Amino acid sequence: MLDITADQDYKRTLKVLVTSTAVMVAGRLCVMSGAVPSFAASDNPTAKHPDPIVRALTFLHLPVVSAQLLVWPQVLSYDWSMDAVPRIESVVDPRNVATVLFYAALAAVTRASVLRKWTAVALAAIVSVASYIPASNALFYVGFVVAERVLYIPSVGYCLLVGCSAAALAKSTSGRRSTVVYALYATTVATYSLRTVLRNRDWHDEESLYRSGIQVNPPKSYGNLGSILSSQGRTNEAEMAYRSALKHRPNMADVHYNL
Repeated sequence: MLDITADQDYKRTLKVLVTSTAVMVAGRLCVMSGAVPSFAASDNPTAKHPDPIVRALTFLHLPVVSAQLLVWPQVLSYDWSMDAVPRIESVVDPRNVATVLFYAALAAVTRASVLRKWTAVALAAIVSVASYIPASNALFYVGFVVAERVLYIPSVGYCLLVGCSAAALAKSTSGRRSTVVYALYATTVATYSLRTVLRNRDWHDEESLYRSGIQVNPPKSYGNLGSILSSQGRTNEAEMAYRSALKHRPNMADVHYNL
């Protein structure tokens, strides 16, 4: 009787999740009024690439980059446009291995959650995937390559997955081993918290923010930094920033004009 009830609850949960996903995607399309987003080629260069294989390989890899930002947010940026994520132009690119492993792991988690009726895991996976799809370039091209802001809702599913794994490990261990499990996850939370505090410092002001983005997107960050320095009367530093931007991307008309 308990198994039948659990099975019914699981099916009901899946129906709610599938319906919610459909409503979410439909809502996104309604907001767009059925129109395809318009954006400059520099915002999402891959979308304008003439080779469909290059577009496919690169867009299939972008969820891997986004997942990496969730799991290991060591390198963050306010802007991932232009060539912040280099295109995958060959099937022998080693990043394709990461792409295959990522989708294999996703399929394995999905299969296990269905067969073993892990409702919480299924919920976490669907929340993460469904909320990310409208911004993934899968349904339509969007005006960015990767954007950390679109990971807020998927991060809910990721946090739920972390909680599920912690509960499962704690349940399957006892004594000192369970203490090690709790210590491991406490360390994880503390590490993410420390990274949040450090990242908040980058957002203290515009100059700090643009300097922090140089590692990921040099032309955009140097160009923005030049504008800030120029507005502060720091013309020599502004000139250096503009010239640095043009070294990375010589065809930026606005930077030429500002310089």
